[in-house]
Amino acid sequence: PRYQQKIALIRELKKLDADLVIVDLDAGAHLNTLDFFRMTETNGVVVITPERTSIDNAFKFIRAAVFRRIERFYQSPEVGQLLRKNETIDQFLGAIEGAPVFDSRTKEHVQQEVIALVQAFKPKIMVNKVQNAYEAKVASNILSKYCRESLRVEPDDLGYLPFDDTVKEAVNSGIPFIATRPQLQISRCVSDIANRLGYF
Repeated sequence: PRYQQKIALIRELKKLDADLVIVDLDAGAHLNTLDFFRMTETNGVVVITPERTSIDNAFKFIRAAVFRRIERFYQSPEVGQLLRKNETIDQFLGAIEGAPVFDSRTKEHVQQEVIALVQAFKPKIMVNKVQNAYEAKVASNILSKYCRESLRVEPDDLGYLPFDDTVKEAVNSGIPFIATRPQLQISRCVSDIANRLGYF
């Protein structure tokens, strides 16, 4: 969608008379995906698998979402330019400190605002297709460590889903596995995730 269409759609989604609205987004960090993900500060869920490439891609996405949040907050060409030149939040804060376009009072104010913006951002991590809970925890911890050290963001661990052929069967049959086989571990994990989100 064009930018104005996207903003109008986001505005209407927020007005829906619903307990829960799920927006299933593409992988990747293009602007439309980032802006839909940013609709909520605390309920965005990043789904990863316990593989290095998935964790790295998820970190890049969260970093892009954080930087997009800052960029949209300020809507300033100078801030946007500084963001593009830095990889981490600490580097960005250092660039603000050294920027000749800001006086010392403005620098301090912007730095405090940026820290508040990133610390209010609380993406949730869900690990999919794992062999066990330990594997899920390791993957979640690695991504959280990257986010904490590079972005000053502390994601929430939402839970995990084990690898299970029942998922494929459910997709092919069109009947949710949680309804037909609630006793399975994967069904219990879905219930746990729903509980953590506050919808069950």
